[in-house]
Amino acid sequence: MSHSSEHATKIGILVPVRLSSTRLPRKILLDLAGKSAIEHLIERIRLSEYPDIVVLCTTVNSVDDELVEFAGKRDIPCFRGSEEDMLERYLGAALAHQLDLIVNVDSDDLLVDPEQIDAVAKVLKEADADFITCEGLPFGAAPVGIKVEALKSVCSWKTETRTDTGWGKYFTDSGLFKVEVLRIQDEELRHPEIRLTLDYPEDYAVFKAIFDELYREGHPVRLREALKLLGARPDIVQLNSGLQEEYWQRFKALQPTVTPVTGSPETK
Repeated sequence: MSHSSEHATKIGILVPVRLSSTRLPRKILLDLAGKSAIEHLIERIRLSEYPDIVVLCTTVNSVDDELVEFAGKRDIPCFRGSEEDMLERYLGAALAHQLDLIVNVDSDDLLVDPEQIDAVAKVLKEADADFITCEGLPFGAAPVGIKVEALKSVCSWKTETRTDTGWGKYFTDSGLFKVEVLRIQDEELRHPEIRLTLDYPEDYAVFKAIFDELYREGHPVRLREALKLLGARPDIVQLNSGLQEEYWQRFKALQPTVTPVTGSPETK
């Protein structure tokens, strides 16, 4: 990871994380090949070139004291904010670390790769976009880019205080922001049918199979090699292949409704 002063623009990777998950308790501390899931994620995303800092964004809930201790022992910057208002938590972390641009990597998404983090960061910097998504990657392998000025704008006018699910709609559906989509054309990476996020026990079984097979100390598992393994082992893909419908039903039930805004002074 680059920490040089040549960047006038400060870019941070924010990793939202909390221990109060219900479907798979304490999931990001589950063991994968001798290390916790979150350690594998941090180890890999620290390989990215563009961002200047990785920050764990946890909550003020006392159950997450353990995460703060965990981060402190590993020299990972940590920010504590709202449990349910994810956007306020991101904004607090961005202001605390004086960030201009954010690459969001969900802690459930254990195989988000530096290659895509850097691609998103590059577009954020060079295309002057407010919000960036990736299309075509496996579900759970896509980082999201956010300009901090756009995040400030959303937090100034949104009325919903629970934004832990579907918060991207504030940027994509409000009509206020310049949204870019990174379309992944590389056939090796283009596998939207594969689910790579840690939400259910079946997801853990998939990651366990991948990390048991591929992880070597000091060599973080990369997305490309994981997808090569899954291409050769459809039995692993099958372990969680039936979960997407249930996941989306729950997601749709919890996501906010965002009304497009017209004539706002915030509009570009």
